[in-house]
This record gives sequence, structure tokens and C-alpha cells, in this order.
Amino acid sequence: MSIDRAALLNPGEAAITAAVSCLRNGGLVGLPTETVYGLAARAADATAVARIFAAKGRPVDHPLIVHIGDIADVQHWAADVPNYARNLMSLWPGPMTLILPKRADVNPMLSGGQATIGIRMPAHPLALQVLRGLGEAVAAPSANRFGEVSATTAEHVFTALAQHLQPGDVIIDGGACEVGVESTIIDCTGEAPRILRPGAISAETVAAVAGVAVDSNQLNAPRVSGSLASHYAPRARVVLVPDAQALATAAITETAATAAAATAVTAATTETAATPTTAATAGNATAPTATTAPTERGPDATFGVLALAELALPEGGTQLLAARDAQDYARGLYTALRAADDMGLTLVLAVLPPAVGIGIAIRDRLMRAAAGS
Repeated sequence: MSIDRAALLNPGEAAITAAVSCLRNGGLVGLPTETVYGLAARAADATAVARIFAAKGRPVDHPLIVHIGDIADVQHWAADVPNYARNLMSLWPGPMTLILPKRADVNPMLSGGQATIGIRMPAHPLALQVLRGLGEAVAAPSANRFGEVSATTAEHVFTALAQHLQPGDVIIDGGACEVGVESTIIDCTGEAPRILRPGAISAETVAAVAGVAVDSNQLNAPRVSGSLASHYAPRARVVLVPDAQALATAAITETAATAAAATAVTAATTETAATPTTAATAGNATAPTATTAPTERGPDATFGVLALAELALPEGGTQLLAARDAQDYARGLYTALRAADDMGLTLVLAVLPPAVGIGIAIRDRLMRAAAGS
């Protein structure tokens, strides 16, 4: 089963009504938030929550984040909330998830079998309208297949998940996400907050608002969304470079390495095709996977580049992202990674932004994308 384009809803009261009805009937909703699009189900509906895991291909021990429309709803999910966490809730609605001790009656599927639960209140007006119209919380991980590039437009959601959703499920088109990377995740189960995933809310802001210094110790931290070493990965190989000089060098060395690897694959494919398969090996033979032909790319391009706009594009490259600043880089990051695959590029050179503010989150996502590509 799948959905067709009629499931893409333009923003408005009709879309809010349809989404609320869908959720109440056990359906899934592609929900815009300020960070990335989420795939939402009623958090109290175990069957619908199980559908999230199936649609995403998500491991069942990977926890979800509960999205609420009112701070008062925290009491339905968390057993104990330290004072510094209550201070941090002043940043809601916003791109911040708090990890708290969960109530005993919370579905363990939401927590990945752990004793903690992640909670946030999104800032996107459409998400809040759906939550408040529903009158209860939703579970909503990013609306993409597990481990792949997150969705920051409704079209991304449709492309990634249409074949994994069911008739009756809907996607609200809330435009491009304002932040562009996932929420800051803060562990609030100890005496001081710990940042488990960087986002738009910085460590400095967390410390100032919490009134408690941030604990940098990551030992025995709860499992949280987006924390695997390999994540957010396109099909293209992602190579990280620190600056303009390294970009120029990588444009030569990495494209040569990519070309050599492609030649090796072609040679292996040719050799395999020319070698008869015997009965003894036929059952164990694995055919090489062919590279998808590009659909569009820059003239003579062999690689794509993600960088701040001030950096010159090396010869032979396609500019996937030329960001004005770190916020612009975050906003365009996932669209650029998806564009690389759409163009059939096999190599992306990503110039890391400075490790300050949201730049820390961008670097985190790119390092995980590089590990998975």
C-alpha cells in the first residue's frame, strides 16, 4: 500500500482538521516543525506508534520523541522533572528536546525500552495547531527512512515515505523548515543538564537558562534519536574538508579516488559478467550494484560542494549549497544532500562551518553523514 499526491495537504483549517482526524483514526501524519518534518502518530496509540517504526524501517530499540502542545502535558509522560529542566521549558515552543525519567505507564516502545522519555514542544504554528486540535501528544521522529537524510519539505517526505504509508495517511505542506536540523537533545536525568545531540539551542544558552553548568560527561547516557555514528547519509560519498585550501586539494584527490573506485567497480562487473557462474557458486554470488545514472548536474560536474558562499567553487564542481551564514547552512543542508543524489553525483565535498552556535550541529550531522556514506 502507498499514498498518492492527494495526501499532500496545503496549509489551512481543512488540513488541520484532516490531520487531527487521521491521527484519531490511527493514521500517520507528515508534520512540519521548525527543525525537520516529523512522522507523527498519537503517542498513546501503540498500534499507530508501531506503524512509525515500520514506515521508517526504524529499529525498535531506537527511542521516539513525544511532541506536546502544552507544558502541562509533561506530567502525562515524565515521572520527575528537576528544577533546571523546568527552567529550560521557558525555551518552548522551540527546537529543544528534554530527556526526563518516564512514568511507569508509558509505552516502552516510545522510550526504546529505557527508563527515560524525550519530550519537546515544536514552534511551527501548524504543528501546534494539530497538537492543540488533537488535545494530546504525538510521537514524531523525522519523516524519512531510518539513517537517511532528514526531510525539510513536504516533498521530501512524500518522496521518502509515500511507498511506506497507507491510504488515509496525510502530509501537511508547511513549507521549508526554518531551522533545518534536528532539535538539541538535553539529558535532564542527572544533577546537571547534558547535551546529547547539538542543535539550534547552544550549550551556552542551556547553561544560562537552566541556571546550572552543562555536564560534558557522556558516559552512560540514554540512547537518543540521531546519536548513531552513521546517520543522515545520502547515497553520495561525503568527504569533510576544513577550509578553502583543503577544498581545492580535495577536489583533485577525492575525485581521483572516486574515479578509481568507479573504474574498479566497472572492471569487477565486466569480469563477473564474463565469468560463467557454476552451480556450486550460483547460490552465493552477489552481483555488484550499478550506479544510478545522473538525471541532472552542472556542466561537466564530477562532485558537489557544500560551503559558505565566500568560498570559491573548484573547477569541475556543482554548488549544492552556498550559505550566507551558519543558519543558512543549517537551513539548506539536507536539501543540498538530497540534491546530490537527485543529480546522480557520487561525491560531496562539505566544508565544515566554524564550531560555534548552530555550526556545532551542522558539523555533527555532516560527520555522521560522512560515516554512513
